[in-house]
Amino acid sequence: MIDSLDELRSFLRIVDEGSLSAAARSLQLSVNAVSHRLAQLEARLGVQLAERSTRRVALTDEGQRFAERCRVILAEVDDAEEEVRPRGGKLRGTVRVAAHPFVITVRCLESVAGLLAEHDQLSVQLLARNHVVDPVAEGFDVVIGTGDAPFQHVVTRSIAHVEWALAASPAYVKRHGSPKSTDDLASHECLRALRTRSESHWVLKNARGQERSVKVGGHFESDDTATLLAAVYAGLGIGFRPDGEVRREAARGKLVHVLPGWTSGGSGVRVQMLTPPGRLRLSRVRVVADILARELAELE
Repeated sequence: MIDSLDELRSFLRIVDEGSLSAAARSLQLSVNAVSHRLAQLEARLGVQLAERSTRRVALTDEGQRFAERCRVILAEVDDAEEEVRPRGGKLRGTVRVAAHPFVITVRCLESVAGLLAEHDQLSVQLLARNHVVDPVAEGFDVVIGTGDAPFQHVVTRSIAHVEWALAASPAYVKRHGSPKSTDDLASHECLRALRTRSESHWVLKNARGQERSVKVGGHFESDDTATLLAAVYAGLGIGFRPDGEVRREAARGKLVHVLPGWTSGGSGVRVQMLTPPGRLRLSRVRVVADILARELAELE
């Protein structure tokens, strides 16, 4: 029998941090103490939960299943504590969020930073996920995803419908100028997504909904959304950002709206928030979810 919830919390901290040493620093314990807790837990369960090395911890199949159940158990304990705690105090506990990388904007992070500064007992874990995430199965309080979610057992909230606009930094435009027509993109530094092969053309759509394929040039590519975002602001070239972000940052002088009569082809991207049933009753989860929803609505 497991004697303490601390054993479960320590185990999950090892899982989340990825190594015994990182978990020890997070828990403010020695590596030996964390290793001993894990060994005691395994002895009580009669199974090996993780393979250890000096640099990382890899879960066994049993460890993976146990971690998923532990998240549910500890979430229920936290929920029970919050329901009986007097209202009006500071938020406390951990809110786990999974989000598609393109929605993790500086504006979102600034708002989260303000919340954490106000509530020093609150923690937010934000994990980037390019794929569809089931918040119940994977132990998240809030999931921000794109497109339709194939889950019937979660609460779904539509946040925004995003069109993609072309943008560049003022520094890039000062050095290279701004294209006057879509044909000019062939001679500009276009920040291209690197997937199975290099992008040589972009499909753009005008205000009447007419699409055309245009040739693009450039010397920088990446398979990572966050890297392409940083590259736009760093002045490496012209790239796609959500239309609302481009208009807002252009007004602040942080971006230049390139070819404003054109957006990325297709029907745009629908952004949705997924939460486990009943989770928004918890004030810490509700506040974080509302902040994210408010900031993401500005991407439209």
